Amino acid sequence: MSDVWYFADRNGRVGPLTLQALKEALSTFPNTNDVLVWRVGFQDWKPARDVVELSGESPLSPPLPSETVQSELPEPVAGARQQSFVPDAWYYAGKRIRQRTVGFTLAAIVIVIVGAPIGYAITEVASEYARHKEERELAEKNATNLQALRSSDPKAYLDELKARGDSRWEEEFQTLDRKGYELFLIEVLRTIPASDLEGMLVLYVRLNKLEPTNADYEKNRASLARRIAEDKQRKQQEADQLAQRKQQEADRLAHPERFVTIERFSWSTGGFGSVMEANFTIQNALPWAVKDIEIRCEHTAPSGTTIDSNTRTIYERIGAREFRTITKFNMGFIHSQATRSGCRVVRVVSLR
Repeated sequence: MSDVWYFADRNGRVGPLTLQALKEALSTFPNTNDVLVWRVGFQDWKPARDVVELSGESPLSPPLPSETVQSELPEPVAGARQQSFVPDAWYYAGKRIRQRTVGFTLAAIVIVIVGAPIGYAITEVASEYARHKEERELAEKNATNLQALRSSDPKAYLDELKARGDSRWEEEFQTLDRKGYELFLIEVLRTIPASDLEGMLVLYVRLNKLEPTNADYEKNRASLARRIAEDKQRKQQEADQLAQRKQQEADRLAHPERFVTIERFSWSTGGFGSVMEANFTIQNALPWAVKDIEIRCEHTAPSGTTIDSNTRTIYERIGAREFRTITKFNMGFIHSQATRSGCRVVRVVSLR
């Protein structure tokens, strides 16, 4: 069996090659089975899938063919190129190296791009963890030192808590020096203004809790609590009155006619019994004057049915919080069966 092989690619015939070199060359093709190959003994070019030597194990290849053997090769397609074994091996080996180099380079670029932020994040997390650990260890050390100071020197311990603004200072003061804490509260009480009822109450509550049997502490606590409750009630009443005044002011502006009222009213007929003559006493409760008071009167029959109405305007001026009496004011014609009338102010013009 000949070990002189050729294959055809898009550039023409490639060879001569050994069987091993041919297999290595074919491994670079995406579809090896369709590549055309030839050796001495073949009538024509064959696809690689039809060649037994390329589909399974084959015996060792014989030495390279002589010129006589090469002369028996079939003629390739026009323009085909010939290539010696050694350059072809170098070519395909170099091709594989280039492909792998490109892959390694891309992988390295991806690692740098993705890995840099991840590495930075990991560094930040590690730094944050180290900082928290250091702070925790420092806090534990301070707590241990404070506890030791509490046992050895309570006064220095209380001074340290106060200097730090520690919220435990007052509670510890009360626990370690009950009498000293009582004197401290009394001293603070003297600095509070007499108007600060709630501040004094807080201190008397603490004093009463510290010394429940002290009658003065209990008396002052109860008195302050009562005064504060009364003060809150008074302020609430003042707030309600202010809100009521504001509401009245808004109503006066929006509906001034509601604050101009007819206090006294009488009427009679004139003009052969067909005209209503009315007497009005009008009160202006507004803090400003009004004019052009429009009055509407509704009339009812003996049966109680409303049968007629009249609306007239009194073109006069009434001062702020004043009364005005109008007599024999002509309200116009009235129904002959009207026996009762009721009148009210429906509109005024404010003079502010």
